[in-house]
Amino acid sequence: VHEGRFLALVLLMASVVGCSGFGAGGYSEVRIENVTLKMPLTDAQPASVIFDIAWENSFRDDLNWDAVWLFVKFREPGQSWRHAGISPVPSAHRIGENNGVLATLAPSEDGRGIFLHRADDGFSSIDWDQVSLSWPLMGDGVARSTPVEIEVIALQMVNIPEGPFMVGDGTTVAALLAAQFERGLSQQPFEINSEAAITLGGGGENSLGNHNRRVSSATAQQFWDDFSNESKQTLPAEFPKGFRSFYVMKSELTQGEYARFLNLIDTSQQGTRNPFPNVSVGEEHRYAISSDAPFRVVPYNRAANWLSWMDVAAFADWSGLRPMSELEFEKAARGDRYPGPGEFAWGPEAPPAGKYVLQDNDTPEELISNQGPGANVAFDGTIGLVSSVSGPLRVGAFVPLAASRLGFGGSYYRVTEMSGNVAEMVVTVGRSVGRRYQGRHGDGELSPAGNAAGEEVEWWPGARRAARGGYEVLNADGIGTRGGDWTFGIRRLQVSDREDINKPADHRGMRWGGRLVRSVDR
Repeated sequence: VHEGRFLALVLLMASVVGCSGFGAGGYSEVRIENVTLKMPLTDAQPASVIFDIAWENSFRDDLNWDAVWLFVKFREPGQSWRHAGISPVPSAHRIGENNGVLATLAPSEDGRGIFLHRADDGFSSIDWDQVSLSWPLMGDGVARSTPVEIEVIALQMVNIPEGPFMVGDGTTVAALLAAQFERGLSQQPFEINSEAAITLGGGGENSLGNHNRRVSSATAQQFWDDFSNESKQTLPAEFPKGFRSFYVMKSELTQGEYARFLNLIDTSQQGTRNPFPNVSVGEEHRYAISSDAPFRVVPYNRAANWLSWMDVAAFADWSGLRPMSELEFEKAARGDRYPGPGEFAWGPEAPPAGKYVLQDNDTPEELISNQGPGANVAFDGTIGLVSSVSGPLRVGAFVPLAASRLGFGGSYYRVTEMSGNVAEMVVTVGRSVGRRYQGRHGDGELSPAGNAAGEEVEWWPGARRAARGGYEVLNADGIGTRGGDWTFGIRRLQVSDREDINKPADHRGMRWGGRLVRSVDR
């Protein structure tokens, strides 16, 4: 289904290998240049944040499209960086020169940011000049006479369309069971066809079962789901189930993106969010962010590891995004196709055997010199702890030499690394602390201690009332991981594998990274 679209994208990607100049100050694959702030004539008028933006491998077809999520940070003299509230009115923003590719500008209703994406079908690079975002100064208490520094940040995203999809894959082989979802007791996939409440467990025909929460003997009972064939729970209507359209980060959070985040928060917040003190010398496993501010990293596009859930939650709040649920994970990985038993994000084909060898190691152009013609993925069989690599690859590492979706390990919706590289932190449906999640977005601001904070995170996993008042994400209760990583074997790579869904990422680990989402406004 739609295999032609994958071939077209791969040909486009191959055509731009070797292009240079991308990366905003060495932090991102999106190039943002010529940033200026045009102040209005009166305080009642909005300012204009003006810049040029470019990125490679943009696409749109009858199924979905890629986009960038843009947001603005500003700083007044002697003050901390703050999140700018841009106008929620689409007509308030414009692009001066589209260079032949029509654009859609879709600001969020809460003013936390704006999605930019191509308006028409096509596959090409994006190069838009004189993008102008409207910033109502009065909303942020800024006078037009105040000298202000600004930073424009862009995260690459992929749209996941609204519609029904299946969870679970029909696995019946006892050795492969890892609490995969099923319809009742049928051992068949379960269809998510709305955002309505779902009965979990109990064995009913229309319930969402979990193979009686069967997992490997290595997983202690304390990490099992709290529903089974005999016991029921309810997944509330407010929990994001993936039926509604959302955007997901195109690739895993990179070390460059995390370094830029560290540079745009206060010193006290950096002390909380800097992973370096937890990374032992000789055990970095490709973690490359410098130890102190200003934070630097080469290469900027390597997947971030050594993160805890509290780190990822802080980045989500700071960027106006939110955690991904485990149901949304399955949709982003599989699409709306009927599942096959034991399938991976790219399909049913088995991962390769043999360790990868890197070319241009420690550069943004890093390649796999012995990349195979079939499926490619970073897991224990190709990397692992005992190899010359021993850590995550750069995001999209397989794309330049791939001849198909299979070759770069992409999901149905062209999301990369949904299987392997670093483990994806997602909200579990298997515990009450996960099921209370309501999918609210971050507001761009952290607590003084550097934690995700505010009324919007009250129902996020790990949120607790803080001593200073309000809510902060202080632990990882309700968060697990899906998709496997560079240290685990084949089983964890399977889209429906839930072996680690109730094991909280409550400390910094060499295999843990992040990927975040944002709901499409109604």
